[in-house]
Amino acid sequence: MKYKISICYPDKSKIEHRQLIDKETALSFITNYPWRNQIKLMNSLPVEKVQYSPSVRISNVKNRHYLELTYHCENREESLFSLWYGRAKEVKLFFGFLGKIKKNNVYDKWDLNKDDAIYHFEKFLEEDYINLEKLMIAS
Repeated sequence: MKYKISICYPDKSKIEHRQLIDKETALSFITNYPWRNQIKLMNSLPVEKVQYSPSVRISNVKNRHYLELTYHCENREESLFSLWYGRAKEVKLFFGFLGKIKKNNVYDKWDLNKDDAIYHFEKFLEEDYINLEKLMIAS
């Protein structure tokens, strides 16, 4: 399966897009991304100069599912991330009598440590979307 990466930097208004990588490269990128350096950069900027929170989105090119990881804060004990899982879902209109449409669904989960966030990415890259969705809606 092929994936593309979109990266949001705190100091840049333009989102960086990288094309077509495999799942091993995607997982390595997420795992080794310099999250702490990016949050330090964000914290060093005046508030009005911050463009984005440090974020990386991995998108499945074939089915357009994506999982985005955002580094949103660092406390004394650990770094905290939020995850955003997006996919199109077929929805029946008026019990199916009016047909079906594709609706974009986005699930978010907050305050994950890095290991838990990486685990979610592993499920995403394995295309285990059923279990990923269960993980995303579990408290």
